[in-house]
Amino acid sequence: ADDQAARLTIAAEALRAAVERGAPYQAELAAVQSLGVEQVATAPLVPFAATGVPSAAALAHELATLTPDLRRAAEPSSEGSTFLGRLEAHAQHLVRVTPVEAPAGSEPSAVIARIEVDARRGDIAAALTDIAALPDTAKPLAADWVKTAKARDAALAAARQIAASALAALAKPASQ
Repeated sequence: ADDQAARLTIAAEALRAAVERGAPYQAELAAVQSLGVEQVATAPLVPFAATGVPSAAALAHELATLTPDLRRAAEPSSEGSTFLGRLEAHAQHLVRVTPVEAPAGSEPSAVIARIEVDARRGDIAAALTDIAALPDTAKPLAADWVKTAKARDAALAAARQIAASALAALAKPASQ
């Protein structure tokens, strides 16, 4: 029993390390599964086993490429407005001032500015929160990104939980 707990702890720590590095971890996942970790616990890890969990930097870069489309979808169109309104809308596309710190507020321009700041910082959790505050017209554009980011979070949490559980089992005294 002690040998089984030790082997599981080693395999679980190897899995956690590979997941956090973003490296592929098929062998580590197979080892943990063969040592008795339930499929429910490893399910969030399966989608990324062959390619590795995307890094926060990769997700942030992907989000940064999405922000222009999010901005267009979130901000009201200048169609049908006055000449001055259209002129102002076109001028805003020429020069866009983005604050260094994320602005407060729930208007689409403030939400998009916060998403841009989140992307620069690689703050995936904050980006998920800010994307949820987007108008319904823009949310579908980020749906795939949100799905990937949530799956990444679930995979990281699962790997950490498996490692913590294995270490806790190793710490228990052997039953007589």
